[in-house]
Amino acid sequence: MNVTEVPGFQKGLFVFFWLISIGLNTLCSALLMIAVHKRKSWANILLLSIALTGIAAVLLGMPLSIVSLFINDLLIDEGALCQYQVIVFNWYILMSFFLVVFISIDQYLAVLYPFMYNTKILRHPKRSLKIIRILLFFVTSGTLSYSIIGSFLSTIAVMTPSNICYYDFLAVDTPSKIFFIVNTIAMGLMILVILTCTILLAIKMYRMFLKAEDPKDTFQVQKANFGHFLLVIIIVFMAAASLFLVVHILYVAGYSVSVYLHYLSLCLVLSNSLLFPLIFILIRASVRQILKEIWKKLLYCREDKETTGKRQDKAVQLKQLKKSY
Repeated sequence: MNVTEVPGFQKGLFVFFWLISIGLNTLCSALLMIAVHKRKSWANILLLSIALTGIAAVLLGMPLSIVSLFINDLLIDEGALCQYQVIVFNWYILMSFFLVVFISIDQYLAVLYPFMYNTKILRHPKRSLKIIRILLFFVTSGTLSYSIIGSFLSTIAVMTPSNICYYDFLAVDTPSKIFFIVNTIAMGLMILVILTCTILLAIKMYRMFLKAEDPKDTFQVQKANFGHFLLVIIIVFMAAASLFLVVHILYVAGYSVSVYLHYLSLCLVLSNSLLFPLIFILIRASVRQILKEIWKKLLYCREDKETTGKRQDKAVQLKQLKKSY
């Protein structure tokens, strides 16, 4: 007998990978929070709230999905694989995209500002960057809302004692159709933003290399932009991972898609979530270094409060001296 034919083997393997994906996405969220705390702005507060929402959504989806697997086995004999795979796939791809995309986009906005200012593409680059961030926030919030509502709809569909697959349920149910269309548009916009940022950053780096005439300067430029170069690789890889979305849409729409292509695109997404934390850790030298930076930041905030308090005391003393004279 083949190993895959052992009762419960496929389910156990899938739950195991699902738990690994939860850990990876939580790690991505933690790294996002670290990156956000480095620069204080209203946009970073929004990004932090998105990270927290992402963690909450993933933790909410995990018990729903796992519970639905066992309920599914009680109610349906052979149709379990189709339904629980779709629930887990949808949750996983949405969360991995949200948590990884926004770390990179926040990094790129700092690069886009001087580029737009120097090339005079827009009259008010600072204002346009704010608009971009607001749009990204609403797109992500909308898609997160879709994922939460979609998970409940999926769970209800699985708990329904019928042999209807989730794809058929999607075709029949009107709310699911609407959520699917909203999700497709939102993900398409995010992919477009990713590709645009990647192209702009590549142009900027190429111009910096052209400006450096001395070989020593070229080496310095290479060293300075090594982190950005790695981020470009990640973003290009994410664009490749978006193949899963396209394949998934075609599959749901009823087109015949190769099973190997489906799983290949899924592997790209899985590797994408694994790739980003590893490269981030490499850039920052080690996890210990990151923890030190957080500790320094906390100490800096305390010192900042103390210095402001001392300054206020000095100002009061000066006023009193002036009055006495």
